[in-house]
Amino acid sequence: MKPPLRKRIAWSVLLAGLGVVLGGYGLLRYQVGTRNIDFALNHASARLFPQTWLWEGHRYFYDRLDPEGAADAYRQAVARHNVYIEAWFSLAKAEIALGHREAASKMLQVLSSSLAEVSTWKWQECLVAFDLKEDQTLESAFNFILERMPRKVRDACFLARQYWGSWAAVAHHVRPANEPVLLQELIAGRELDAARELWDRMDRSGRPPERALTFRLCHALLHNQQIPDAKAVWNRETGIRRPRVHNGSFEEEPLNLAFGWRLAKHPDVAVERTPTESFDGRFSIHVRFLGTANVHFHHVTQILPVDPGAAYRLRFARKSRGLTTDQGVSVEVFGYACKGLYRSSDPVLGTQPWTVESLEFQVPEGCEAVAVRLRRRESLKFDSKILGDYWLDSVSLEPT
Repeated sequence: MKPPLRKRIAWSVLLAGLGVVLGGYGLLRYQVGTRNIDFALNHASARLFPQTWLWEGHRYFYDRLDPEGAADAYRQAVARHNVYIEAWFSLAKAEIALGHREAASKMLQVLSSSLAEVSTWKWQECLVAFDLKEDQTLESAFNFILERMPRKVRDACFLARQYWGSWAAVAHHVRPANEPVLLQELIAGRELDAARELWDRMDRSGRPPERALTFRLCHALLHNQQIPDAKAVWNRETGIRRPRVHNGSFEEEPLNLAFGWRLAKHPDVAVERTPTESFDGRFSIHVRFLGTANVHFHHVTQILPVDPGAAYRLRFARKSRGLTTDQGVSVEVFGYACKGLYRSSDPVLGTQPWTVESLEFQVPEGCEAVAVRLRRRESLKFDSKILGDYWLDSVSLEPT
Protein backbone atom coordinates (compact mmCIF):
# COMPACT_ATOMS: atom_id res chain seq x y z
CA MET A 1 0.00 0.00 0.00
CA LYS A 2 1.46 3.34 -1.03
CA PRO A 3 1.91 6.05 1.64
CA PRO A 4 -0.50 8.98 1.45
CA LEU A 5 0.27 11.59 -1.20
CA ARG A 6 0.86 14.25 1.44
CA LYS A 7 3.54 12.13 3.15
CA ARG A 8 5.25 11.39 -0.15
CA ILE A 9 5.32 15.09 -0.99
CA ALA A 10 6.74 15.88 2.45
CA TRP A 11 9.50 13.30 2.02
CA SER A 12 10.29 14.63 -1.43
CA VAL A 13 10.52 18.18 -0.12
CA LEU A 14 12.66 17.02 2.81
CA LEU A 15 15.05 15.10 0.55
CA ALA A 16 15.22 17.99 -1.91
CA GLY A 17 15.98 20.39 0.92
CA LEU A 18 18.60 18.03 2.30
CA GLY A 19 20.16 17.83 -1.17
CA VAL A 20 20.27 21.62 -1.38
CA VAL A 21 21.89 21.82 2.07
CA LEU A 22 24.47 19.15 1.26
CA GLY A 23 25.17 20.75 -2.11
CA GLY A 24 25.65 24.13 -0.48
CA TYR A 25 27.88 22.60 2.19
CA GLY A 26 29.90 20.85 -0.48
CA LEU A 27 30.32 24.13 -2.36
CA LEU A 28 31.46 25.86 0.83
CA ARG A 29 33.95 23.09 1.60
CA TYR A 30 35.29 23.29 -1.93
CA GLN A 31 35.73 27.08 -1.80
CA VAL A 32 37.42 26.91 1.60
CA GLY A 33 39.51 23.88 0.65
CA THR A 34 40.84 25.65 -2.46
CA ARG A 35 41.70 28.71 -0.32
CA ASN A 36 39.22 31.02 -1.99
CA ILE A 37 39.73 33.55 0.78
CA ASP A 38 37.62 36.33 -0.75
CA PHE A 39 34.65 33.99 -1.09
CA ALA A 40 35.02 32.68 2.47
CA LEU A 41 35.29 36.12 4.06
CA ASN A 42 32.26 37.46 2.17
CA HIS A 43 29.83 34.60 2.87
CA ALA A 44 28.52 34.28 6.40
CA SER A 45 27.84 30.57 5.94
CA ALA A 46 31.58 29.98 5.42
CA ARG A 47 32.15 30.93 9.05
CA LEU A 48 31.23 27.36 9.92
CA PHE A 49 34.83 26.51 9.05
CA PRO A 50 37.85 27.29 11.26
CA GLN A 51 39.93 28.26 8.22
CA THR A 52 37.60 31.19 7.58
CA TRP A 53 38.17 32.51 11.10
CA LEU A 54 41.92 32.08 10.67
CA TRP A 55 41.82 34.19 7.50
CA GLU A 56 39.61 36.71 9.25
CA GLY A 57 42.20 36.92 12.02
CA HIS A 58 44.98 37.45 9.48
CA ARG A 59 42.97 40.28 7.93
CA TYR A 60 42.65 41.98 11.31
CA PHE A 61 46.27 41.34 12.30
CA TYR A 62 48.15 42.11 9.08
CA ASP A 63 45.85 44.37 7.07
CA ARG A 64 44.02 46.34 9.76
CA LEU A 65 46.80 46.16 12.39
CA ASP A 66 44.16 45.23 14.98
CA PRO A 67 45.58 42.47 17.22
CA GLU A 68 42.51 42.49 19.47
CA GLY A 69 40.15 41.77 16.57
CA ALA A 70 42.62 39.19 15.32
CA ALA A 71 42.75 37.44 18.70
CA ASP A 72 38.94 37.20 18.79
CA ALA A 73 38.91 35.64 15.30
CA TYR A 74 41.69 33.18 16.15
CA ARG A 75 39.77 32.11 19.27
CA GLN A 76 36.76 31.38 17.07
CA ALA A 77 39.02 29.22 14.87
CA VAL A 78 40.36 27.10 17.75
CA ALA A 79 36.86 26.85 19.23
CA ARG A 80 35.75 25.12 16.04
CA HIS A 81 38.90 22.97 15.78
CA ASN A 82 40.80 22.71 19.03
CA VAL A 83 43.92 21.19 17.46
CA TYR A 84 44.18 23.76 14.69
CA ILE A 85 47.89 24.41 15.24
CA GLU A 86 48.25 27.32 12.82
CA ALA A 87 45.44 29.14 14.61
CA TRP A 88 47.06 28.52 18.01
CA PHE A 89 50.38 29.99 16.86
CA SER A 90 48.57 32.94 15.30
CA LEU A 91 46.68 33.50 18.56
CA ALA A 92 49.97 33.44 20.48
CA LYS A 93 51.36 36.16 18.19
CA ALA A 94 48.24 38.26 18.68
CA GLU A 95 48.50 37.87 22.47
CA ILE A 96 52.13 39.02 22.32
CA ALA A 97 51.09 42.08 20.32
CA LEU A 98 48.45 42.82 22.98
CA GLY A 99 51.05 42.55 25.73
CA HIS A 100 49.62 39.31 27.11
CA ARG A 101 53.01 37.62 27.22
CA GLU A 102 52.15 35.22 30.02
CA ALA A 103 49.18 33.82 28.10
CA ALA A 104 51.29 33.52 24.95
CA SER A 105 54.06 31.79 26.91
CA LYS A 106 51.65 29.18 28.25
CA MET A 107 50.40 28.50 24.73
CA LEU A 108 53.97 28.12 23.50
CA GLN A 109 54.83 25.66 26.28
CA VAL A 110 51.84 23.47 25.42
CA LEU A 111 52.54 23.65 21.69
CA SER A 112 56.27 22.93 22.13
CA SER A 113 55.69 19.84 24.23
CA SER A 114 52.97 18.58 21.88
CA LEU A 115 55.01 19.19 18.72
CA ALA A 116 58.47 18.22 19.97
CA GLU A 117 59.17 15.91 17.00
CA VAL A 118 57.00 17.62 14.37
CA SER A 119 58.85 19.71 11.78
CA THR A 120 55.78 21.33 10.17
CA TRP A 121 55.38 23.96 12.87
CA LYS A 122 58.95 24.22 14.16
CA TRP A 123 59.65 27.48 12.33
CA GLN A 124 56.53 29.08 13.82
CA GLU A 125 57.65 27.83 17.23
CA CYS A 126 61.02 29.45 16.62
CA LEU A 127 59.43 32.80 15.73
CA VAL A 128 57.15 32.86 18.77
CA ALA A 129 60.02 31.87 21.07
CA PHE A 130 62.07 34.70 19.56
CA ASP A 131 59.31 37.23 20.27
CA LEU A 132 58.83 35.93 23.83
CA LYS A 133 62.59 35.68 24.49
CA GLU A 134 62.17 32.06 25.57
CA ASP A 135 65.83 30.99 25.44
CA GLN A 136 65.39 27.28 26.07
CA THR A 137 62.53 26.87 23.59
CA LEU A 138 64.34 28.89 20.94
CA GLU A 139 67.54 26.88 21.39
CA SER A 140 65.64 23.60 21.07
CA ALA A 141 63.72 24.73 17.97
CA PHE A 142 66.88 26.18 16.41
CA ASN A 143 68.77 22.91 16.82
CA PHE A 144 65.79 20.95 15.46
CA ILE A 145 65.88 23.10 12.32
CA LEU A 146 69.65 22.67 11.92
CA GLU A 147 69.24 18.91 12.19
CA ARG A 148 66.11 18.25 10.14
CA MET A 149 65.02 21.28 8.10
CA PRO A 150 67.79 22.24 5.64
CA ARG A 151 65.58 24.68 3.73
CA LYS A 152 65.08 26.76 6.87
CA VAL A 153 68.67 26.70 8.13
CA ARG A 154 69.61 30.09 6.67
CA ASP A 155 66.54 31.82 8.10
CA ALA A 156 67.05 30.15 11.48
CA CYS A 157 70.71 31.19 11.59
CA PHE A 158 69.78 34.78 10.78
CA LEU A 159 67.18 34.74 13.57
CA ALA A 160 69.65 33.21 16.03
CA ARG A 161 72.28 35.84 15.15
CA GLN A 162 69.76 38.59 15.83
CA TYR A 163 68.74 37.02 19.12
CA TRP A 164 72.08 36.06 20.67
CA GLY A 165 74.01 38.97 19.23
CA SER A 166 77.08 37.32 17.68
CA TRP A 167 78.05 34.16 15.85
CA ALA A 168 80.27 33.16 18.76
CA ALA A 169 77.25 33.34 21.06
CA VAL A 170 75.14 31.39 18.57
CA ALA A 171 77.77 28.63 18.44
CA HIS A 172 77.46 28.11 22.21
CA HIS A 173 73.77 27.25 21.74
CA VAL A 174 74.41 24.69 18.99
CA ARG A 175 74.61 21.01 19.88
CA PRO A 176 77.85 19.28 18.82
CA ALA A 177 76.05 17.16 16.22
CA ASN A 178 74.79 20.34 14.51
CA GLU A 179 78.07 22.26 14.49
CA PRO A 180 78.96 21.12 10.93
CA VAL A 181 75.64 22.55 9.69
CA LEU A 182 76.37 25.91 11.30
CA LEU A 183 79.94 25.83 9.94
CA GLN A 184 78.63 25.17 6.44
CA GLU A 185 76.20 28.08 6.73
CA LEU A 186 78.90 30.43 8.01
CA ILE A 187 81.12 29.53 5.05
CA ALA A 188 78.25 30.04 2.59
CA GLY A 189 77.45 33.41 4.19
CA ARG A 190 81.12 34.53 4.03
CA GLU A 191 81.24 34.83 7.82
CA LEU A 192 84.77 33.49 7.71
CA ASP A 193 86.14 34.78 11.01
CA ALA A 194 83.26 33.12 12.82
CA ALA A 195 83.69 29.99 10.69
CA ARG A 196 87.39 29.79 11.56
CA GLU A 197 86.60 30.23 15.26
CA LEU A 198 83.99 27.47 15.15
CA TRP A 199 86.34 25.17 13.23
CA ASP A 200 89.04 25.71 15.85
CA ARG A 201 86.57 24.90 18.60
CA MET A 202 85.46 21.69 16.88
CA ASP A 203 89.05 20.64 16.22
CA ARG A 204 90.15 21.28 19.82
CA SER A 205 87.15 19.33 21.11
CA GLY A 206 88.18 16.24 19.19
CA ARG A 207 85.26 16.34 16.77
CA PRO A 208 86.68 17.99 13.63
CA PRO A 209 84.34 18.31 10.64
CA GLU A 210 84.65 16.07 7.62
CA ARG A 211 87.66 16.78 5.44
CA ALA A 212 85.51 18.03 2.54
CA LEU A 213 83.98 20.73 4.76
CA THR A 214 87.39 21.71 6.13
CA PHE A 215 88.70 22.09 2.58
CA ARG A 216 85.69 24.29 1.75
CA LEU A 217 86.60 26.55 4.67
CA CYS A 218 90.21 26.64 3.50
CA HIS A 219 89.07 27.50 -0.03
CA ALA A 220 86.85 30.33 1.21
CA LEU A 221 89.67 31.75 3.33
CA LEU A 222 92.00 31.64 0.32
CA HIS A 223 89.41 33.33 -1.90
CA ASN A 224 89.05 36.07 0.73
CA GLN A 225 92.87 36.38 0.83
CA GLN A 226 93.02 35.31 4.47
CA ILE A 227 96.03 33.23 3.50
CA PRO A 228 97.65 32.65 6.94
CA ASP A 229 94.32 31.33 8.25
CA ALA A 230 93.90 29.13 5.18
CA LYS A 231 97.42 27.73 5.64
CA ALA A 232 96.82 27.01 9.32
CA VAL A 233 93.58 25.12 8.62
CA TRP A 234 95.16 23.21 5.72
CA ASN A 235 98.26 22.22 7.68
CA ARG A 236 96.28 20.99 10.68
CA GLU A 237 93.94 18.97 8.48
CA THR A 238 96.61 17.40 6.28
CA GLY A 239 99.32 17.10 8.93
CA ILE A 240 101.79 18.89 6.65
CA ARG A 241 104.59 20.68 8.48
CA ARG A 242 106.48 22.13 5.50
CA PRO A 243 105.43 23.54 2.12
CA ARG A 244 104.88 20.95 -0.57
CA VAL A 245 102.80 20.19 -3.66
CA HIS A 246 99.56 18.41 -2.83
CA ASN A 247 98.92 15.28 -4.90
CA GLY A 248 101.93 16.03 -7.09
CA SER A 249 101.72 12.68 -8.91
CA PHE A 250 97.95 12.91 -9.39
CA GLU A 251 97.31 9.58 -7.70
CA GLU A 252 94.15 11.12 -6.19
CA GLU A 253 91.37 13.02 -7.91
CA PRO A 254 92.03 16.80 -8.02
CA LEU A 255 90.32 18.71 -5.22
CA ASN A 256 89.41 21.70 -7.40
CA LEU A 257 89.63 23.91 -4.33
CA ALA A 258 91.90 25.13 -1.52
CA PHE A 259 95.57 24.13 -1.93
CA GLY A 260 94.76 21.28 -4.30
CA TRP A 261 94.90 21.03 -8.08
CA ARG A 262 92.19 22.94 -9.93
CA LEU A 263 91.21 21.80 -13.40
CA ALA A 264 88.98 24.30 -15.19
CA LYS A 265 87.01 23.56 -18.36
CA HIS A 266 87.78 25.05 -21.77
CA PRO A 267 85.63 24.44 -24.88
CA ASP A 268 88.67 23.85 -27.12
CA VAL A 269 90.79 21.80 -24.70
CA ALA A 270 90.19 18.46 -22.98
CA VAL A 271 91.81 18.23 -19.53
CA GLU A 272 91.72 15.00 -17.58
CA ARG A 273 93.53 12.83 -15.05
CA THR A 274 94.60 9.79 -17.03
CA PRO A 275 96.11 6.35 -16.34
CA THR A 276 97.33 5.89 -19.92
CA GLU A 277 100.58 7.85 -19.47
CA SER A 278 102.61 8.48 -16.32
CA PHE A 279 106.15 9.35 -15.30
CA ASP A 280 105.79 7.76 -11.87
CA GLY A 281 102.86 6.16 -10.14
CA ARG A 282 99.78 5.34 -12.20
CA PHE A 283 98.35 8.71 -13.26
CA SER A 284 99.22 12.04 -14.85
CA ILE A 285 97.37 15.10 -16.11
CA HIS A 286 96.63 15.00 -19.83
CA VAL A 287 95.91 18.22 -21.76
CA ARG A 288 94.62 17.67 -25.30
CA PHE A 289 94.34 20.68 -27.60
CA LEU A 290 91.62 19.99 -30.16
CA GLY A 291 92.92 22.17 -33.00
CA THR A 292 89.76 24.29 -33.06
CA ALA A 293 91.02 27.61 -31.64
CA ASN A 294 93.97 29.85 -30.83
CA VAL A 295 93.76 28.95 -27.17
CA HIS A 296 94.87 31.12 -24.27
CA PHE A 297 95.25 28.29 -21.75
CA HIS A 298 95.72 28.66 -17.98
CA HIS A 299 93.29 26.05 -16.71
CA VAL A 300 95.51 23.74 -14.60
CA THR A 301 96.57 25.44 -11.35
CA GLN A 302 97.63 24.77 -7.79
CA ILE A 303 98.18 27.34 -5.04
CA LEU A 304 101.05 26.37 -2.73
CA PRO A 305 101.47 27.57 0.85
CA VAL A 306 105.07 28.78 1.27
CA ASP A 307 107.23 30.61 3.79
CA PRO A 308 107.88 34.30 3.06
CA GLY A 309 111.47 34.94 2.02
CA ALA A 310 112.30 31.24 1.50
CA ALA A 311 113.94 29.79 -1.62
CA TYR A 312 112.50 26.73 -3.38
CA ARG A 313 112.96 24.46 -6.36
CA LEU A 314 109.90 23.26 -8.25
CA ARG A 315 110.44 19.98 -10.12
CA PHE A 316 108.07 18.46 -12.66
CA ALA A 317 108.01 15.90 -15.46
CA ARG A 318 106.40 16.68 -18.79
CA LYS A 319 105.79 14.99 -22.13
CA SER A 320 104.32 16.18 -25.43
CA ARG A 321 103.05 14.78 -28.71
CA GLY A 322 102.37 16.72 -31.88
CA LEU A 323 101.98 20.18 -30.33
CA THR A 324 101.55 22.66 -33.19
CA THR A 325 101.90 26.45 -33.65
CA ASP A 326 104.70 28.69 -32.41
CA GLN A 327 103.31 28.93 -28.86
CA GLY A 328 103.85 25.85 -26.71
CA VAL A 329 102.98 24.85 -23.16
CA SER A 330 105.02 26.02 -20.17
CA VAL A 331 104.91 25.80 -16.37
CA GLU A 332 104.69 29.09 -14.46
CA VAL A 333 105.27 30.07 -10.85
CA PHE A 334 103.99 33.43 -9.61
CA GLY A 335 103.01 35.09 -6.36
CA TYR A 336 99.46 34.56 -5.14
CA ALA A 337 97.98 37.84 -3.88
CA CYS A 338 101.48 39.33 -3.85
CA LYS A 339 103.91 40.88 -6.32
CA GLY A 340 107.57 40.37 -7.13
CA LEU A 341 107.65 36.75 -8.33
CA TYR A 342 107.29 35.28 -11.80
CA ARG A 343 109.21 32.33 -13.27
CA SER A 344 108.40 30.26 -16.34
CA SER A 345 109.84 27.17 -18.03
CA ASP A 346 110.58 27.13 -21.75
CA PRO A 347 107.46 26.37 -23.82
CA VAL A 348 107.22 22.79 -25.09
CA LEU A 349 106.39 22.16 -28.77
CA GLY A 350 106.22 19.15 -31.07
CA THR A 351 106.85 15.67 -29.69
CA GLN A 352 109.13 15.16 -26.69
CA PRO A 353 109.60 12.21 -24.29
CA TRP A 354 109.21 12.42 -20.54
CA THR A 355 111.63 15.08 -19.33
CA VAL A 356 112.26 16.39 -15.81
CA GLU A 357 112.59 20.17 -15.47
CA SER A 358 112.99 22.49 -12.51
CA LEU A 359 112.35 26.13 -11.65
CA GLU A 360 114.15 27.84 -8.79
CA PHE A 361 112.61 30.88 -7.16
CA GLN A 362 112.74 33.05 -4.06
CA VAL A 363 109.51 33.98 -2.31
CA PRO A 364 109.21 37.74 -1.67
CA GLU A 365 108.92 38.90 1.91
CA GLY A 366 105.29 39.12 2.97
CA CYS A 367 104.21 36.56 0.37
CA GLU A 368 102.38 33.60 1.95
CA ALA A 369 101.52 31.57 -1.16
CA VAL A 370 102.52 31.02 -4.78
CA ALA A 371 100.64 29.56 -7.73
CA VAL A 372 101.87 26.89 -10.14
CA ARG A 373 100.11 26.95 -13.50
CA LEU A 374 100.21 25.39 -16.95
CA ARG A 375 100.20 28.13 -19.58
CA ARG A 376 99.86 28.45 -23.33
CA ARG A 377 99.77 32.00 -24.69
CA GLU A 378 97.83 33.01 -27.77
CA SER A 379 99.76 32.95 -31.02
CA LEU A 380 100.06 35.99 -33.27
CA LYS A 381 100.64 33.83 -36.35
CA PHE A 382 98.02 33.17 -39.02
CA ASP A 383 98.10 29.40 -38.43
CA SER A 384 97.38 29.62 -34.70
CA LYS A 385 94.87 26.85 -33.86
CA ILE A 386 96.83 24.59 -31.55
CA LEU A 387 96.59 20.81 -31.84
CA GLY A 388 98.37 18.12 -29.82
CA ASP A 389 98.87 16.59 -26.38
CA TYR A 390 100.73 17.52 -23.20
CA TRP A 391 101.20 15.48 -20.03
CA LEU A 392 102.28 16.69 -16.58
CA ASP A 393 103.37 14.47 -13.68
CA SER A 394 105.59 14.21 -10.59
CA VAL A 395 105.34 17.85 -9.46
CA SER A 396 107.26 18.52 -6.26
CA LEU A 397 108.61 21.41 -4.18
CA GLU A 398 111.80 21.39 -2.14
CA PRO A 399 113.72 24.08 -0.25
CA THR A 400 117.10 25.18 -1.60
